[in-house]
Amino acid sequence: MIKLPVNTNWTQPNNSDRLGSLAYTKNINLDEQGYIKLSPRAISLFDSSGNVTNISDEDFNYLSAIGRSDYGTMNLVTADEPFNLTINSNTKDIAEDTATDNPNCDATSHGIWWQNCWYVSTNTTISYKDINGDWTADAIGSLTSGKRHYMAVFDDSSLLVTDGNTVKKYNTSHALTVTLTLPADYEAIALAYNGGKVGIITRLGSDTSGENKNCKFFPWDGSTTSASGYDLGAYTSVSIIPYKSSFATLTSEGQILGWNGGGFTELASFPFFYKDKRWGNLLNYLTYGNPMIVDGDVIYLNVGFTLDGTGKKQEYPLVGNPSGIWCYDPKVGLYHRWSPSISKAYFHTITSANVNLTTNTFTTLSPIPPAGSPIRLTSGTVGGLILGETYYIIYINSTKFKIALTKDDAINGVAIDITSASDNNYFWTYDLIDYGSSYSTISGALSLWGYSTLYSKDLIFGSYQQNTSLAGVRNLCSIVPFLENRGYGVTTKIFTNSVSDNIQKLYIKHRPLDTDDAIVVKFKNRDIFNIPTYAPNAITNDEFIWTNSTSGYTSTDLSEVKTSFDNGHDMEFEILSGAGAGQMVKITSITYLSGIYTLGFEDTIIGASVGLKSNFVVENWKVLDLVTYSTQTENGVFEIPIGLENGDSKWYQFKIELRGYETTIEELLIINQTQKPSL
Repeated sequence: MIKLPVNTNWTQPNNSDRLGSLAYTKNINLDEQGYIKLSPRAISLFDSSGNVTNISDEDFNYLSAIGRSDYGTMNLVTADEPFNLTINSNTKDIAEDTATDNPNCDATSHGIWWQNCWYVSTNTTISYKDINGDWTADAIGSLTSGKRHYMAVFDDSSLLVTDGNTVKKYNTSHALTVTLTLPADYEAIALAYNGGKVGIITRLGSDTSGENKNCKFFPWDGSTTSASGYDLGAYTSVSIIPYKSSFATLTSEGQILGWNGGGFTELASFPFFYKDKRWGNLLNYLTYGNPMIVDGDVIYLNVGFTLDGTGKKQEYPLVGNPSGIWCYDPKVGLYHRWSPSISKAYFHTITSANVNLTTNTFTTLSPIPPAGSPIRLTSGTVGGLILGETYYIIYINSTKFKIALTKDDAINGVAIDITSASDNNYFWTYDLIDYGSSYSTISGALSLWGYSTLYSKDLIFGSYQQNTSLAGVRNLCSIVPFLENRGYGVTTKIFTNSVSDNIQKLYIKHRPLDTDDAIVVKFKNRDIFNIPTYAPNAITNDEFIWTNSTSGYTSTDLSEVKTSFDNGHDMEFEILSGAGAGQMVKITSITYLSGIYTLGFEDTIIGASVGLKSNFVVENWKVLDLVTYSTQTENGVFEIPIGLENGDSKWYQFKIELRGYETTIEELLIINQTQKPSL
């Protein structure tokens, strides 16, 4: 018998698929030692898709700073305009800041709190907003055009600003007091203050293209006009934060490095670091704002990966490297925590006059998502509904809906009897277009909410994703409690102690499952040439086009996939972005004609319909079994016979998909026997 985890602690070291207990993860929470838990899902609060009140605005660009001013009230800086956000139980208001003298932001902009004011940099100046919302324009000027002007506060007495190959220090009267000058080849792109010291990260300047050298880290005391640099072993830095008594920085090679006063200690690395993959291009910025924050001794990182296409098909190797929020926990390693989403959140204010007690119908001016989408009453009193409970939409038309107790009731039109309604009632509703994108090419700033509510939890963050037409959308995401999510943990390869073994049974110990929860167990025991296979790739940028919710077609080269499928190997289709992202489904048919592969699937994909598009990966995972609310045992042990029909092998690996809300497993017990003993 083999037991995972071996030492009761799930770990993800990322340096090999033979070490630790987890090879890779998606949407997983490992905070509680010894347990794998499904993370709550992300929802899009706001995006750049068009001018729709409280849903989208074309001026909403890459998010570079989030400044929390009160519970649910935040200042946002984007690469176009500043925005204001207010969210509470009876308000969802996100709008461009159009106050007099507001700054005209761009890709160089940043924001930070100082002197009880919100400071925002532009292409050449810095303005600030006081607590009354009034702007003072151009308090600091003469900054270099086209360079990042990122800021940090030095002991509350000074403001530090990056400006090309300099860092400028201003006093509380906005007078320049010190200018640190770095070597001309280096451009300061971010900085952090901690315990009397400043850490500055750089990239090669935009006029140094082709120079064969790495970027540097510069520690500074805040008073000298020069500083010594330390090689970061990467072509560019990505971000820096105060961490413990020093600094942590993220590099383009995928390493998180801790500054130890005379050099660097590797804290963690992304999986692609050990597979010789490159993140982004030499002089491109990989993120906007500061994509790292600290919560205790845990670091959260907001990343969007475009890894170099490699191999014969020039594919982007995203398996094990999904975009989104990653978590570095010293006890666990570096693992994936949350995926960004294009599923939107809508807010409804519904008066008693707009509740028909005879027909159980609600009338609203806000968009109504499709039938079966979640809805939650967050403030007010409605007879028949419980405050904060998740219900489901019965869609009537663009202004009217009813509410069902379950998703099945919503699809079948079985409404809850509404007996009364208070003067004002506030609802949140949510699209179900996806369960989070793995392919999100550029990330932005992130922040802790600082508290949990019925409509917000954990983090708020910016991302750049592909919509259901695979067009780019910049959006603001938030983690939301109590909604169904999907994620997985993939075990490391379990190599046998003999030539080959046969697995007889697998036992999974889990916590009690709720009505929408499920655990799906998948298995493989061999690698197949050129599988996994991805779309997009660097040559053709192919895509998958849906003909309905269970089939579609692609021009991506799936020749090895089809050959393996025709030879009896099971294949899993995982959607990386676009319609239905975050879902995994078994392929039931593959046909080929004139350069087009047409695929059929075993299950219906939520969010997919004719003409919509997705990116995907195909891999040789076989579904063994699943356990649900109705099939779970009283003792919380899920037994899965495997047997000889799956063959013997020198190694085996499991993919445990979790569905629902905070679905949790404790450990795996693998019963194996020697098939071919060692001599």
